[in-house]
Amino acid sequence: MDTIYRANQLKIGETAIISEVSLDDVTDSRLGQDCIRRLLELGFIPGEKLKVVRKGFPQGDPIAFRIGTSTFALRAKEAQTIKIRRSTP
Repeated sequence: MDTIYRANQLKIGETAIISEVSLDDVTDSRLGQDCIRRLLELGFIPGEKLKVVRKGFPQGDPIAFRIGTSTFALRAKEAQTIKIRRSTP
């Protein structure tokens, strides 16, 4: 069984491939399908490569992700909905 990683677990400079965007196993019940739809519309779709470019201080929230040439800031709880595969350098 593969280990499931979440985008909010990445460190600055790390890259990954998006495998799924879903509410499965997400602990914050306030997130809903509108959040998932928004992320998909922004380009957080399976198969896309993302990179963490910055994290907020002091607790790492929000997180800035780069997809292609665009950069988006997400709350850590939103980034938790993005399941990833770690990419090899």
